[in-house]
Amino acid sequence: MVPTAQLDELLDKHGVRGISIATIQPSPDGCSTVVPQCAGVASGACAGSTEQMFDSTWLQIASLSKTLGTAFAIEYFTARGIPMDSPVNSLLRDAGATFQLTPAPGNPTEWADQVTLAQLTNHTGLGMHYVNGVPLSEPMPPVLDLITGTAETPAP
Repeated sequence: MVPTAQLDELLDKHGVRGISIATIQPSPDGCSTVVPQCAGVASGACAGSTEQMFDSTWLQIASLSKTLGTAFAIEYFTARGIPMDSPVNSLLRDAGATFQLTPAPGNPTEWADQVTLAQLTNHTGLGMHYVNGVPLSEPMPPVLDLITGTAETPAP
């Protein structure tokens, strides 16, 4: 566990309003226990909020989903003998996908065919980190609209 004063200091230093950490601690019987620790306030978007962060506070998992997706991709492609340095567009074409990476206007056209699986997993291939989020109160758009954008909501 991180001392509360140290967590509060880190939150202030990095301008973060709240944090929730979970650690896995082994027990003598060979099982493990998940131990949560929270600090700061829960409503990061509300400047005056004093609602404390709890282990029951809902958070977006953001980069954890990338970690899980990367672990799956490595296992999936390795099991099929496909190296992680394989070009993505070639694999998409081989799979019969209609989607292809395309360069933004004014960028080199050869870029799209040089992006590899490894570059998708380590953020060096696309020059962007996130797809625009969708509020829970709105219906989820088609996945292709999220990654390619539309006239109303262009991809970042």
